[in-house]
Amino acid sequence: MNPADYHPRFQLALRRSLFFLFFLSIWFLVGTVVFAFFTSQSQKLPKISTAEEIFENRRTALLNVLWAESVTQSESDWYSQANKKMELYEKILSSTLKYRESSNSNVLTKGMKKAFYLISLVGLGEVDEFSTEEKIFAVFYVLIGAPIFLIVLTQFNKMISTLWKGSSVYWPFIGFLFFSSVAFNVLHDDDDPDESFVDVIFRVFLLFTSIGNRYCSYDSIMAYLFIIIGLSFSGTIFAHVQHEIERNVHSIELNFNKTFSVYERWMSEKEETTNGYKTIIEEDEDEDYEESI
Repeated sequence: MNPADYHPRFQLALRRSLFFLFFLSIWFLVGTVVFAFFTSQSQKLPKISTAEEIFENRRTALLNVLWAESVTQSESDWYSQANKKMELYEKILSSTLKYRESSNSNVLTKGMKKAFYLISLVGLGEVDEFSTEEKIFAVFYVLIGAPIFLIVLTQFNKMISTLWKGSSVYWPFIGFLFFSSVAFNVLHDDDDPDESFVDVIFRVFLLFTSIGNRYCSYDSIMAYLFIIIGLSFSGTIFAHVQHEIERNVHSIELNFNKTFSVYERWMSEKEETTNGYKTIIEEDEDEDYEESI
């Protein structure tokens, strides 16, 4: 459906959300690059030029071990042990190479994760996970990025409240929460195979309500998009619940205001009486002093 077919309020919110999303994307990219740089500096790996050099160094160490064992073992036993040790070394080296090859992407992923969870106000892990340089930059990054993110969420809230009025927004939120939980469970199934689906739903709910989770491991672009939409839904629901609470307790609030006004008036009259009494005493003292002179 063409956006022009929607309510003018929806169209305006859509244009503004796209406009500020552009700035948010630029700021998010800046944060990702800076945090990735700091992360790479804090966990530098030893640089080895090629895979062949790694295997050559490991093979040399292996030959030294096998040479020492050849003194105490027969030829057949030594040959069997050599094959087993060679297979073990190759497995270890293969996993080491895979880890080194993926280290750059892991650094970038960590930078993205820190950049997103900071400006989204969801929060991320422990303070100890940040170096001193990252903490200084994070303050500056959040002070600018968080307001832009809140502007985007506000525009998303307006679009959602235009499509679903009042309590009707609950059902889309529940459906989106369930769908997101299934998607997160599929995308991040390897993070915790023993985690139940109920735990996944609760974890996603905490993210969508900006409460956050210190052990959250959702670090993909798709997950970030789900979280932004979920935060928009929860913001709309919170605004509706806030309005309903204010409407239902309005009569109680009026009674409270009347009671408080009476108390305030009584305190004011009491203070005036006390001040008047003090004034009379001071005038009497002045007169006594003048008479004594």
